[in-house]
Amino acid sequence: MKGFSKLLAVTTIICMIPFTAFSMQMISDNEMDEITGQSGITIVFSGNTDDGALAIDVSLMGMSWGDTDGVDAATKAGYFTMYGYDSSTGNPEKTELSIQIQHLSKMTLDVATTTSDTPISADINSQTVEIVPVDTTFIKLGVPDLKLDITMADEGKLALSDKSTGGNAKEMGRLSLNQLSVGLTFPENSALYIYAH
Repeated sequence: MKGFSKLLAVTTIICMIPFTAFSMQMISDNEMDEITGQSGITIVFSGNTDDGALAIDVSLMGMSWGDTDGVDAATKAGYFTMYGYDSSTGNPEKTELSIQIQHLSKMTLDVATTTSDTPISADINSQTVEIVPVDTTFIKLGVPDLKLDITMADEGKLALSDKSTGGNAKEMGRLSLNQLSVGLTFPENSALYIYAH
């Protein structure tokens, strides 16, 4: 009789649970037509027109490479150093690098698989060059708009010294950079394709 009582209690509890909790609502064809999906990711860099959205600034006055304990107990530390100078004034001069992502520029990320009907290729000198092989899953990374500025010290002083900065430095020579120009440009619709091989 106890077993029957337990069965009756369990059955009663199950009947008390609203069956609507387990129900699924049907979606009509018309409702399905209005549901759309979009694959891929778009990242928008937002800031302002003057300052851009993201800036990376690097500044370097000089660099050194050395040995802190010298050759043996009879020698001191020694360093090879290089510092930037203004050749006209002789004053120290920094080398600066600035990278700025422009305001409202976009980085996109898409994943797809090539087929014989949809190859990823480019025409170069009247020849078709394959970028991503057929039947290959790949990632396409669309790069944001970048602005690059580099200001180089026009002369580097090379020296040997007993300290990493300053100290008893003896000049070895000078390295001159004349009319150095560095540019970084991504033409419209540039992209980076990544796939395994």
